[in-house]
Amino acid sequence: MTELTHLWPQLLHGLHLVLAAAAILAVLPIARHFFFSMVTLARSPKRTPDAVPRTRFVVMIPAHDEEKNIRTTIQSALQQDYPKDRVRVVVLADNCTDGTATVAREMGVEVMERTNLKHPGKGKAIAWFIDKIEWEKDMALVCFDADSEASPDYLRQMNAGLVLGVAGVQGYNGAKDPGKSALASLSYLTNTMKNSGTYFGRYLLGLPVPMMNGWCLSGTVIREHGWRSFSITEDFEHTLRLASEGIFMRFAPYALIRSSKARSFKTATKQRRRWSGGESQLASAARRLLWQSLFKRNTARLHLALDVLWPGYATNAAYLILLAIMGYVAQNAAALGLSFVGLWLLLLTTMIGFYHAGADMRLLRGVVISPVFIVWKLALAVTGSLHPPRRWERADR
Repeated sequence: MTELTHLWPQLLHGLHLVLAAAAILAVLPIARHFFFSMVTLARSPKRTPDAVPRTRFVVMIPAHDEEKNIRTTIQSALQQDYPKDRVRVVVLADNCTDGTATVAREMGVEVMERTNLKHPGKGKAIAWFIDKIEWEKDMALVCFDADSEASPDYLRQMNAGLVLGVAGVQGYNGAKDPGKSALASLSYLTNTMKNSGTYFGRYLLGLPVPMMNGWCLSGTVIREHGWRSFSITEDFEHTLRLASEGIFMRFAPYALIRSSKARSFKTATKQRRRWSGGESQLASAARRLLWQSLFKRNTARLHLALDVLWPGYATNAAYLILLAIMGYVAQNAAALGLSFVGLWLLLLTTMIGFYHAGADMRLLRGVVISPVFIVWKLALAVTGSLHPPRRWERADR
C-alpha cells in the first residue's frame, strides 16, 4: 500500500502526459483543415484555361437498382458542352433487379449489364467494365454516381486538366438540396468546408485530392494500371494505390458535380456506416502510404494518407469535447486548453465554410442539429470499424 502511495504521483503525472498528447493529436486534424481554409481566403483559385477538346471521354455511370434516380444523371451526361462525337455515355447496370437498364436504353445511351452474385461490389463492376474497352492514349474515363448532376462544362474542365499532362482530374464534389432538411443543410455545409476550404487550399498549394464522385483518369493510367480496388470505398482505395505509384489527382474547383445526400438520420445511417467501415478497411494501406511519404519526404502522399487516417469534422469534434471533459475532471490545463483551441479552430473553419457557401441562412438549420450529428457520427465510426459492410448496396436518399 505504501509503495502504491509513492507511485501514485508518478501515475498521475503519466496520465496528464497521455491526456496532453491525446489533445495534441486531436487538434492536428482540424488545424490542417483550418490552414487550407485560410489559404483560400488569401488567394483565389484561377480557372484552368479552356483547351481544344482533344480527349475522348467514356462517361461511366455505375448503377445498382437506380431506376428512380438515373434519369437526371444520364441527362446531365448527354447535355455536356463538349463535342458529341467525343463522348460515350455508358450505364454500368450491376446486379440490377429493377428497370435501371430499361430506363437507360429508353434515353438512348449504351448499357453494359453485369450479373455476378458471387463477386458483387462496385469495384468489381468497374474492373469488369474497364476490361471491356480498348483504352487509347487520347481517351479518359469519367465516373458519375447514379444520383449525380454535373455542370454542363464538366468534361471541358476535365479536358483542360488532362491536356496539361496530369494523370487524373477530380471535380468539386458538391451536395444537392441544402434546404430539404436540417441534415441536408449540414451535409451541404460540411461538403462546402471540405471542397471550398480544404481541397481549394490544396489545389492552390499544388497538392492532390482524393478520388470522389466525378473522378476522371486518363486512358494511359487506365491502360497501365487497370483497376484493382475492391473495397467498399473503392475510390479512396484507388487513390491510395495510385499515390503509392506516384500518380495523383488534380483538383478542378470549377467543375461542379452534385449528388443527393440523405435527408434523415434513418436513411443516412447505412451510407455513413459504409463510409466509416470502408475507411477502417483502408487503414493499413494508408499507414503504408504515410511511411512512404515520410521516407520520401513527399507531402502529396502524406495528405492523402491523412485523409483516411485522421477523423472528419464531426468525429474530430467528439474527440475534442471528450478530451476537454477529461481534462477538466483531471484538472489537466494542457489537455483542457488544447481541446478548446481545437474547438475554436473548428468554429473558425465552419465560419469560413459558411462564407464560401454564400452565407446561406438555410444552413443554420444544420448547425442547430450538429450536437446530435456529432454523437451519431461517433457511434457510426465505432460500429463501422467493428462491423464494416462488404457489399455494394443502394443507399436511400
